[in-house]
Amino acid sequence: MRLPSRREYNKLSSPEYRMRNFMDIVKQPQALYETDEHQWMLAQIEHLQSGEMNRVDRANLIQYLSDMTKSDERSLGSAFTVLLMHMLKFQFQPQKASPGWAGTVIEQQQVIEDLLTPSINSLHSTRLYAAAYPRAVRRAAAETRIPASMFPSTCPWTMEQAMTFQPPSDPLRRKRRRNVA
Repeated sequence: MRLPSRREYNKLSSPEYRMRNFMDIVKQPQALYETDEHQWMLAQIEHLQSGEMNRVDRANLIQYLSDMTKSDERSLGSAFTVLLMHMLKFQFQPQKASPGWAGTVIEQQQVIEDLLTPSINSLHSTRLYAAAYPRAVRRAAAETRIPASMFPSTCPWTMEQAMTFQPPSDPLRRKRRRNVA
C-alpha cells in the first residue's frame, strides 16, 4: 500500500474535502449508518427536529431503536442475575463473604438503578427480575458447589428488597481481624 504524498494528504485532510465527502455520505443514509453510526444518529436527530420526515432513515432507525431496547433488557437481566447470585452466596456461605462480594452487590444495584428508566417500565423489569433468579441459582450453585436443589425454588426477595440489600459487614470485619492477628 502506497502512502499519500504530502500534497495528497493535505488535500484529503482539508476541511473542504472532508465536508464534501461528509455531505455525499449524508445524502446516502444507509452508507452513513454503516460507516459512522454516531454521525448517522446526529443526522436523524436533526431531520426529526427540523420536521424533515422524508429524510429520516426509517428502516435503520427502527432497527437501531429495537437493538437498543434489547441491549438494555439484556444488561438489566444480567445485572439482576449477578446481584441475586451474590445475595444467595451471602445467605448460603456467609463465612466466605469478602469485600469483593459486597462491592459487586453495590455495583449491580447501581447498574440496575441506571438502567431502570421510564423506557423499561415496571412490567418489563418485574419479568426480567423473575427470569434472572433461575440463572442466579445456577451460577451460585456453580460457584459455591452447593447443589441447586438446596436453594429456594422461588426468589426469596422482592425486587425492592434486592435493591436495598446491604451486604453484611460482620463477616468481613471478623475475617480481616483474623488475618491481622
